[in-house]
Amino acid sequence: MKCPVKKVIEYGYYEDGTRSAMTATDSSPVTYTYDNAKRLDTITLNGSQVATYTYNALGLRTQLALGNNAYTDYEYNSVTRWLDIVTNTTSTGTVISSFAYQHDYVGNRAINWRIYLP
Repeated sequence: MKCPVKKVIEYGYYEDGTRSAMTATDSSPVTYTYDNAKRLDTITLNGSQVATYTYNALGLRTQLALGNNAYTDYEYNSVTRWLDIVTNTTSTGTVISSFAYQHDYVGNRAINWRIYLP
């Protein structure tokens, strides 16, 4: 069976191996920038930032801000540094979902609670 749609996705990379761009045959190019620690910093589509990442002093992601001003906050256990809470908020400040995680003794997620979901 022949696939009726042919789609090609091309990727570009910086010299250090991090992705610099992605382009699909039917869409605008997506570009990526990184901070000095090689963590993803921004994603840009057609010249507009669609995502910005923020990290704490330990290098853990604390926020993902989207181009429409919605964002996701990440909270971590201060001792283990394991992810504890993820909260998704709209551009108007309304929390649309929040999840809490409990881990077993080696760090696997054992329980996931829905704290808030309208």
